[in-house]
Amino acid sequence: MTDTILVSNPAYEPGHPEEIALVEVRMALRDDPLGRLYTRRQIGHAQFLAGRVWQAAYEASSIGHMGSVDPSNEPVDGSPRTRGPNIDRVRLARCNLIRWDHVLGVDGAGIVRDVLAERRSIEQAAARRGACVRSALDYYGRRFRECLLALARDMGYVT
Repeated sequence: MTDTILVSNPAYEPGHPEEIALVEVRMALRDDPLGRLYTRRQIGHAQFLAGRVWQAAYEASSIGHMGSVDPSNEPVDGSPRTRGPNIDRVRLARCNLIRWDHVLGVDGAGIVRDVLAERRSIEQAAARRGACVRSALDYYGRRFRECLLALARDMGYVT
């Protein structure tokens, strides 16, 4: 499943009339539960933006791991040696995630983490919590949308 969205044009420079500020791109939605919900109009734009900001903070908060790379060897492609992680960025992302966990509560933070970080569908997130009947699945869907709305309010996308 794919969708067409508008994104900022990276080559855009103000003052050049032949360039446009936004370009249309196709986005794959297979492993993107947030994108699927937005495409199906089950969440609003503010909720979508809040979810993307949360995902960016989650990705920034993990420093990552180098695996079996020997840092004493010179890079093959001649690029400069990789620098360490931006500690200030990691710290800010972790502080934001902690604040948002308090805003969402334990259950809400768990659902958001399952769907946005682990990329599980709402049905899979509900099944992890033992929900198998339709009413319980509906509850988790509503709860996830409420969590996105709470994030959007905290981030200032909704008043």
